[in-house]
Amino acid sequence: MDRNGGGDVTLKEFLGEKADFEKLDTNKDGFIEPGEAKAAKAESAE
Repeated sequence: MDRNGGGDVTLKEFLGEKADFEKLDTNKDGFIEPGEAKAAKAESAE
């Protein structure tokens, strides 16, 4: 989803719902960083 290649995903780039973005953005800085994405992927695999 990182359309601009910045290394993180903003709400504008995010393809899902705003509520889902907010769940993934655990530090609430307005970006889904690689660590947050990896943590979410690990949780969904459990």
